[in-house]
Amino acid sequence: MSKARKLIEEELSSELTLSSGVAVTILPFPSQLYPKLNARALAEHPDPEPPMKTVEVVDGTEEVPDEENEEYQESLREARNARQSLLLEAILDFCVEVDMDQWEDELARLERYVGKLPEDPVDRKIEFLNQFAMRTRGDYELVATTATAQMMAGSPEVAERLKSFRGEMAQPAGDDVDAPGVDAE
Repeated sequence: MSKARKLIEEELSSELTLSSGVAVTILPFPSQLYPKLNARALAEHPDPEPPMKTVEVVDGTEEVPDEENEEYQESLREARNARQSLLLEAILDFCVEVDMDQWEDELARLERYVGKLPEDPVDRKIEFLNQFAMRTRGDYELVATTATAQMMAGSPEVAERLKSFRGEMAQPAGDDVDAPGVDAE
């Protein structure tokens, strides 16, 4: 692995220990996926339309949205929770790395209570994180916040740190090089 790649991974990943004691690495959420996932979540779980209520105005009555309506507020919470669940599942899939081999005994114990876990490695990891590793709301908030914050961070910081590697990344042009480095003449 090149020094530049290693630096980027170190700069944009975080080692965390969850409340369960499970150590995970959090990577940035894929920035190009974020708007598409949000659009899908909103299409699948749109905000409900508030019911209308009649209010007295100076010259009679008027129909206005009743955004304080309890049923509307509950439906709104459900839609937002569904969208957040979709985003959280994608974060667990793309951004959380965990050494599953280290937790085989706990996986077996977990299966005693919840039944067989999925065989697919990604689904198995997500189930392990949800059913065992992430025990508190704080765990979920920390993982989600770290992954999304890393997505938006770094460009200036990483660029500044990469400048120190410019000389090492450059390759001299020559007969044995197909693609010279950025500094080759």
